[in-house]
Amino acid sequence: MGIRYGFRAGRWRRSLLWLVAFGPVALATPGPLIASPQPSNPSAALAAQKRLAPAVKRLVHAVRAKNGKLSLAVRETETGTLWAGHQTNLPVNPASNVKILTAWAALRILGPGHRYLTSLHGQLAEGGHVSRLAIVGDGDPDLEMRHLYEMVARVKRAGLRSVGDIVVDQSGFDGQHVPPAFGQQPDEWASFRAPVAAVSLAGNTVMFEMRPGAVGRPGHLVVVPRGFVTVTGLAQTSAASKRPALRLKLKADGRRVKATLGGTLPVDATVVRIWRRVADPTLLVGYGLRTVCEDLGIEVKGKVKTGSAAGAKELSRHRSRPLARLLHAMGKYSNNFYAEMVFKRLGAPIGDGKPASFERAAVAVRGLLEQAKLDTAGLRLKNGSGLFDANRISASLMTAVLREAWRDGRVRPELMSQLAIGGTDGTLQSRFKGLRESRMVRAKTGTLAQVSALSGYVTGERRTLAFSVLIDDVRGHAAAFRQDIDAFVRAVAVEADRARAKR
Repeated sequence: MGIRYGFRAGRWRRSLLWLVAFGPVALATPGPLIASPQPSNPSAALAAQKRLAPAVKRLVHAVRAKNGKLSLAVRETETGTLWAGHQTNLPVNPASNVKILTAWAALRILGPGHRYLTSLHGQLAEGGHVSRLAIVGDGDPDLEMRHLYEMVARVKRAGLRSVGDIVVDQSGFDGQHVPPAFGQQPDEWASFRAPVAAVSLAGNTVMFEMRPGAVGRPGHLVVVPRGFVTVTGLAQTSAASKRPALRLKLKADGRRVKATLGGTLPVDATVVRIWRRVADPTLLVGYGLRTVCEDLGIEVKGKVKTGSAAGAKELSRHRSRPLARLLHAMGKYSNNFYAEMVFKRLGAPIGDGKPASFERAAVAVRGLLEQAKLDTAGLRLKNGSGLFDANRISASLMTAVLREAWRDGRVRPELMSQLAIGGTDGTLQSRFKGLRESRMVRAKTGTLAQVSALSGYVTGERRTLAFSVLIDDVRGHAAAFRQDIDAFVRAVAVEADRARAKR
């Protein structure tokens, strides 16, 4: 994948066995169910099925022509009546549509108002010295350098003048930093494949900021945070009006990174910023903390290392934005890092005392589905982002989750708001433009080399339909199926309009 320029984009089983193995999951108290209207007229539903049949047939033929698999379902959210379906129970790779499951589970288990906590700990001695400044967190996906500046500035106002060692406490998550299936593309250094940790910084990426110098001379390079990357080579400044031709190669260097830089940067270029993931995120936030301390005039005398913050006094803290707001990056813009951080945190039940893990998160989500009495046959849940070949889910289960969310008065508005709106924003900004004014389509996209998917809602004044179109095994043709999927969803929207017009 080539270098990208510009700013980085927005950043439970009721069974005794599960309880014994993992302890109780503390669910935020669910809101009241939204009252459902009377069931639809069966004859009206049958008529809708017949009118949608040609659209279903066209999509089935298109997928079969590429030897792919299709699982499709359209249901009324209020009654569960099936309006359209094809192999509804076939488990296929849902790609990023699995983020719907992650968002729903997070809203149920943690609650819309949940805020992640990151804090600084230490003993502030006379003279303003802290021998061990420790940072600890519980999985905030949104922590940035500016938050570190705010926390350290507060401690400085309390008298902090110097620091010995900077200690990173990653005990909130287990040691599996790379999400399941991410190893299928190990040499990809783009930020979408970033690893996770209990205390993560800037999406576990480093920023390379380059500015031109004099023609023929090396450009100026700044890496944030300082000290985490060892850089060899420089980009030369070229004549004006030439496009940047930068080369940046990275490789792991223990818990840090080595980078080789080359190429050219035109003298009239504005600042160029490139973000790349790290291989091991364990110490990244520690180097960020050291950078901040130095920038604020606080001397750092020791090393950046791992350790525990237990027993030390809390000096400063940062609370994240509410979970409901953080989910927008995951739903509207399909941010994989946010998805994996949110998902893994679900594997740390309150009061359990064990670190979060991907396996425990999957058990928690499956348990939540079973508690809701949803059929999980064929479900395979490994990661929370849908990246690579990891998960399997059917359109029937996906629409069942969407319907469950719709009927929960506390979850519904938050799940809806984090979905992209057709023709308006997120990954659907350029799709369904004809439905922009009505804002009828709210959905999550999903694209991999062999997968094209779209699941969500078609909303009406009196009736809302939950739909899921999951196309798998069409390698090399996935992107082309967007038009076929969109045509089908537009047909569903026409039926939703027809239904409400007759009410």
